[in-house]
Amino acid sequence: MKKYTHNYDGDVIEFKIIEHKAKVQFIKEVNIEKLYYKGSSEKISCRRLFKKNNTYEVDLIKGLKLNDPIIDSEKELVKSKNRTYERKGEIYFGSSSVIILTDYAYSKEEIQKKINIEVGIGECKDGYANFHLITYDNDKIAEDQQKILSNLSWVSIAELNFSTIEKAPQLFEYFNPKFYNKIAPDLGEQKAYDTIKVNETHKQGYIGKKNIKVGILDSGVDLTHIDLREAIIKKYSWDFINEDSKPNPSNYDPHGTHCAGLAVGNKIGKYGVDGVATGCGLAAYRIGFSDYDENDINRIRFNIDLFKIIKALLIAGFEDKTDVINCSWTFKSPFKTLRAAIEEVATKGREGLGTPIVFSAGNKQCTQQFPSNLDSVITVAALDIDNMPKKKKECNSSDWGSNYGTKVDIAAPGTNLITTDIMYVYGANRETKPGGGNNYFLNFSGTSASAPLVTGCIALMLCQNPNLKAEEIKSIIMKEGIYTPFPSTPDNHYGVGILNVYNCVNEAIKLNNNQK
Repeated sequence: MKKYTHNYDGDVIEFKIIEHKAKVQFIKEVNIEKLYYKGSSEKISCRRLFKKNNTYEVDLIKGLKLNDPIIDSEKELVKSKNRTYERKGEIYFGSSSVIILTDYAYSKEEIQKKINIEVGIGECKDGYANFHLITYDNDKIAEDQQKILSNLSWVSIAELNFSTIEKAPQLFEYFNPKFYNKIAPDLGEQKAYDTIKVNETHKQGYIGKKNIKVGILDSGVDLTHIDLREAIIKKYSWDFINEDSKPNPSNYDPHGTHCAGLAVGNKIGKYGVDGVATGCGLAAYRIGFSDYDENDINRIRFNIDLFKIIKALLIAGFEDKTDVINCSWTFKSPFKTLRAAIEEVATKGREGLGTPIVFSAGNKQCTQQFPSNLDSVITVAALDIDNMPKKKKECNSSDWGSNYGTKVDIAAPGTNLITTDIMYVYGANRETKPGGGNNYFLNFSGTSASAPLVTGCIALMLCQNPNLKAEEIKSIIMKEGIYTPFPSTPDNHYGVGILNVYNCVNEAIKLNNNQK
């Protein structure tokens, strides 16, 4: 069995290479019935992964290599071809590249010069601060070079750059669009806000300020949404997938828009969605995207590139000086380069104060996954509608349960929250009746929904005391910001208890007064 391994805190993280599968991106949409390997008459078996960028999973014919050309009438059609890896049931795809962390913030030109002299192969394609992406012709070369790069005196860490494809947390039915209305209807009561004392906080006049920036690292945010467009700060938003300044999501990819609404939504008029930190600024960073399998409309896949996440974190923390970052996603496998980036931002962002980074615990009803198990982040578990830990109704059901563990810091509601959706019928709510209801989603659930509640709470704290250090913020949340200390000592499901936004904000004010 062929495999790729890397070490993480003394543990050997092993990725099995699936030798008969490859991830292939074609130059254009292809006719599968006419695809062949050059020199072979046997037809190729393909399964579309992403419709929008012509990406397929391809069965490699025995005896042929990863780089053998795929043709249609003798014409090469492949833009890129990468290995498929598997670890603990999670699929990873290679990218023919290696991420390195260096001992100094070298420029791309300096890195390239060092590689040319000391290694002789590889192109420094991208980089930020001490992190750089070195690209090669294929994954086999990248694997070999990762080992060589790891032994260079000026390289602290070298890891393969992976992309992942997982099912998105929500599955929906498709409706053809018929109606569109921007006016928000009565969406009902956001009961979660009573649980964590958001309404009480807002009534006391504690709302957000536009200069406090909330970063959402996710699938993009609908910048046109009536409840988000006043919050968005375009200068500090970026699409790391398309490399442009418009981090709008793909159609039917609403996850980031859901998270943004709960954190910083700012309703216009009587109805709509106010986030916990309504009034604060929004910095949207698109780091991944979802797509449908055309043969199974319910199978939604989410694609994330490891280096793009690292770069987004670094830019948000250091260049944009984002005040708090929300990350409603997890990996099954740990990566040293991503951990290093998270810890760098968490301790040195905001000009040395440290940037609080909030992670969802995950929805697998298992012990926490990476990176939510890091001490440098704030990890949020989810509650059900009765404010008990969210668990699966049956062990083998398709229902979800909040992850748990000793690194859970705090719990917040995570079931049937009301939030913003992609406008029109392109999000989770594809209701075609007029009235604007399809611009909102009434059932956002999961630890992905719990995390932005805590993120919004931190933003409100910083509105009252912008000089709080990241470690002080975490301390307030875990010592004073508890609605019900249930149980009285830290618990694997609740952390220290249920979030209390009102207490957190008042403790931030009290600390600010004591510092004057």
